[in-house]
Formats: sequence, structure tokens, C-alpha cells
Amino acid sequence: MTTQKLIYEKGPYHAILTSSTADEFLVPYLLERLVRYKPAWLIPGYLRHQGGEEQICYDITGLCPLDQTDTTGKDAAQKGLDLLCTVCGVLLEAADLLMPARLFRLHPSLIYMDQKGRIQLLFWPLLPAGSSTEASASSDEEQYGELTALARSLADAYGWPQEAVDRACQSAGKGPAVLLNCLQDNLFRSQVTRPAPKSEQDSDKSGISQKTGKIEGDQATGSIDSSSSIARKGLLTVVRIVLVICHLLLAAAVLACLTGWLAEYRFLLIAAALLLFLVDLIVYLKGHPTLHKWFLKTWNNLAGNDEHEGKSMEEEDQTILLAPSDAEFRMAMLSEGQPGTPAEHEGERAFILVDEFVIGRDPKKCDLCLPVKAVGRTHARIIRRSGSFFIVDLGSGNGTLLDGKHLPKHTECLLPDKCQVQFANCPFYFQAD
Repeated sequence: MTTQKLIYEKGPYHAILTSSTADEFLVPYLLERLVRYKPAWLIPGYLRHQGGEEQICYDITGLCPLDQTDTTGKDAAQKGLDLLCTVCGVLLEAADLLMPARLFRLHPSLIYMDQKGRIQLLFWPLLPAGSSTEASASSDEEQYGELTALARSLADAYGWPQEAVDRACQSAGKGPAVLLNCLQDNLFRSQVTRPAPKSEQDSDKSGISQKTGKIEGDQATGSIDSSSSIARKGLLTVVRIVLVICHLLLAAAVLACLTGWLAEYRFLLIAAALLLFLVDLIVYLKGHPTLHKWFLKTWNNLAGNDEHEGKSMEEEDQTILLAPSDAEFRMAMLSEGQPGTPAEHEGERAFILVDEFVIGRDPKKCDLCLPVKAVGRTHARIIRRSGSFFIVDLGSGNGTLLDGKHLPKHTECLLPDKCQVQFANCPFYFQAD
């Protein structure tokens, strides 16, 4: 558990929490977990250099602190129980990933929920100098102190009975596994209605009722299908009766035409006969599904085969662009000294781990602050997109140079993996991994 102070910063594009990493050393494996191989329940973080010191930043854009969520309602106690169970499950999963529980910030103001209601935890990948990632067996009180405080805070906020509060706090001091077992073992006793274990007789009754419900559901589905089938048959019968009447009328018209009464309408009678023949064919095929399928298959083979082959050939000739993979995460670095030389560690250095990285003179709006009057307040922006880096000059007065060439204002330019960028009179080496 760390005691470093976190500072909230509201930037133009996102909200972040920052803290200095002074007097602590970075654990590379834990930083990889935070930056590259981040679990879904972890708040994303990155490192930056600002004001001559290294800082760790956490992106909390769109997240809501747990202490600002609604704690009222009919099932408030059960909701608090579910939240604490979720936190315990996350801590157990983190232990499997070699992420110690004592490096999580478990204060309610530092536990966040996203827009879908999922828990997001803040993890600290740094340790005090001389300490180890492995916690000793005698440090349970220190290791799980924040977990105990979280259990008490949630219990008070969601109105748990005092007996449940005492049991939860006592179990939290022994670790998330013990606390999770306590929470799942009918913690509230009679205060909160929880499903009681069923006896064998109740189980048999439940099984019978479930089977009965399934049978009733099948019967209801069958009745719906049978009623729709009856409706289709009735409609088909009506259509056939209408067709019989049409045939009789057509036959009468043909007889009248042969006797000379309707001779001038013989072309209309021929067209009506052809139309009636097509309707007869459609109705007959509808009444014989097997013949209908065969007719459609034959028609498709005769009329649509060439068109289908033409479409397949066109699809084979087209080139399909692959969507960029989210797993292809790339980092970059800006340094005053040339990378790979001792001078790299002497001057200003910044790691680019976000999609938009702003360089300028304003410390409130910029990720890399250059306190030089020649540099604009927001001088330039480096953008990461689809595995590539781009640079945009944000209308600075003294301009931005890429390998000695002036960049146009407000225009994205592709950054090579290794190049030299100059912001006004401040040159930097850019290198992407």
C-alpha cells in the first residue's frame, strides 16, 4: 500500500490522476501489466516526464468514483454485497497474475465504475526502495488494511446490519478469499432474503415443476404453430375457390368469343388465360413444398448461375483491407539526447503511451511541458493511429521541424520510426519501438 499523493488533472481531451514516482522504484513486469497486457478491470496508466520529474498517470475519462454512486434503493444492501464480491474476485484474479493486493488503491474514491457498471481498480506498479513484491505472512493487517476499510465503508454506505459489518471486517483482515467465502455464505442471516438450500423433496418438486413448465411451454408453442398452419390452409382453400370461379368465368368468356359475342376482346382473353395459368402454377407449387423447392432450384440454376459466377469472380479480384488489431500496441519516446547513447538519460525524456500526446508550454494542457517562451502554449500534437505515429503543428508561432523541414500548420504528417523533431528551438529525438 502506497502513501503517494494523487493529483486530479482535467485536460482538454481526458481526465487523469497523476502522482510523482520519487523515492520509489518501478517494477517492469507490473508496468507491462498496466500498459500492454491490461486486464479488463484495470484502469489504464502510463509514465510521463513533466517539470523535471517522472510521473505515473491514470486515465479516468468517463469513469465514476464508487463513493459518488447511488447507495439507496430497495436492494441497497444486496447491491453493496455484490460490489464487494466483485472487488474480491478481481483481487483473486490479480493474485494469479502476480499482482499483489497491497498495491491496489481500495479507497471508495479511487474505485471507479465505467458506463456499463463494471468495476475498475487503480494499481500502483511501484514499490518503496528496499521492499519486495512478496508480502510476508506476518503483514496481513498491513496488506489487507485497505480491504478491511473498504468493507466497512461499503457496509456503512449500503446500510448493512451491525452483525454483518463485524463479520465482513473480520474476514477482510484475512484476505479476499476468506472475505468472498464469508460474503457468499448467507452473510445477512435473516435481514436480507437469500435463497435457502433446498431439500431433496423440494428439489424433486422443483424439477417436476420445471419439467411441467417446459411441457406447457412446448404445448403453447405447438398450439401457436398449429393455429398458423390452419390459417395458411384456410387461406389456400379460399384462393382455390376464387381460382375455380375465375376459371368458370374465363370458360364462359371463351364460349362467348367463339360464338362471336366477344370476338374483339380475344387478345384480352388470351392474356387473362396466361395470367390465370401462372397463378394456378404458383398455387399448385405452394401446396407441394417438395416440388416448389425443386422448381426454385432449377430456376436458379438456369437463370442465376452465370450472374452468381460473375459476382464470385469479382469478389475474388477485390483486395480486402484487414482491420487494425488492438493488440498491436506501440510506444514511442522523445528525448533530448540521442537514443542508445549515454546522453539519452541526461536531458528531458518523455514516453508516448497514449493516442494523443500534446507538446507545449502550458502544463495544464500538455503531456510534455517545455518551459521555453519560444514554444507555444499547445505547440504540437503526436497522434498514434493504426500502429503509426503522426505529428500535427497546432498553429505555433515558431513552427515545428521534422528532420530539418518545416511542417505545414494543422496538417498531419507521418513520423518515421527514427527521426529528429524540433519544437521552435527545442530539438528532440523521436524513436518508436
